[in-house]
Amino acid sequence: MTAHASHAMHANSLSAFGQINLAEREALVLSCFLLSAAPLSDREVMQRLGFTEGNHVRPRISGLVARGLLCEIGNAKDADTGRTVRVCIPTSVARRAAP
Repeated sequence: MTAHASHAMHANSLSAFGQINLAEREALVLSCFLLSAAPLSDREVMQRLGFTEGNHVRPRISGLVARGLLCEIGNAKDADTGRTVRVCIPTSVARRAAP
C-alpha cells in the first residue's frame, strides 16, 4: 500500500498524546498512525510494528476508533490477501483535512 514516511508532529498533537491514558500497546499502535504520512490498514500497522499476528493490533485499532482517536476513512484492497480491509487515520488528521 504505502511506504512509511516520517514527519514532525505538531506540538499540540504531542501534548494531547501525553495526556491520553492508553495501555502500552494502544499507545504503540496510535504512534504508528501518528507517524504515518498515509492511511494504514490493520496489516500495515502489524507489519510496521513487527508483529506476526493481526490480533496483536486489530483490537487496539478498534478500541482507538471507538474512543475517537482513530477514524476509519474507507477501504482498500489488501496486497497480501486480496480482501477489502479498513484503513484508518488519526482523528486529528481527519479534522485538519475536512473542508
